[in-house]
Amino acid sequence: VLNADPKQNTPITVKVGHTLDKKDDDTRTITRTVEITTPDGKTSTQKQDATFTRETNYDEVLGHDVYGDWDAATKQLDAINVPDIKGYAKSSDVPAINVTPDTSSFTLKVTYKAIGQTVTINYKDADGNVVGNQTVTGQTGQTEDINYQLPDKWTGDISKAPKNITFNGDSQPDIDITIS
Repeated sequence: VLNADPKQNTPITVKVGHTLDKKDDDTRTITRTVEITTPDGKTSTQKQDATFTRETNYDEVLGHDVYGDWDAATKQLDAINVPDIKGYAKSSDVPAINVTPDTSSFTLKVTYKAIGQTVTINYKDADGNVVGNQTVTGQTGQTEDINYQLPDKWTGDISKAPKNITFNGDSQPDIDITIS
């Protein structure tokens, strides 16, 4: 009841609250897919996931979903071992990284490239002194035929010398040819 004298009225406080209906939690999964292709053409795939979760409610007064904070600001995806392969260089390592709920899922492709290699052919006189040399180049996995090029005015028997060199990733020894 209101009094005629407003000073005698008792204040009435009306509190209006939002009605929040609990919904399923909101989740977001960030996936890093790592594809490692070895020199023989075989591909292995590893997937890593980081899942973020937050509370979701429907606010009936506002008429839309209201989200809580994500359970973490960042999560770590562990490093993945990319093996070293003799005679090949890998395109990248796969380090540990931190992702956030805003990070997009992604794929990282790791490949290998053959490393260039050389073998030196030393042409030596009867006393073992080098009088000329020749370099044969190739890459890991290749076999290169040798076209012997003796120094001018020198002769020698190359019938027992190797006809080719297979570059296999190991350090190749020099080839010594005695000439006269």
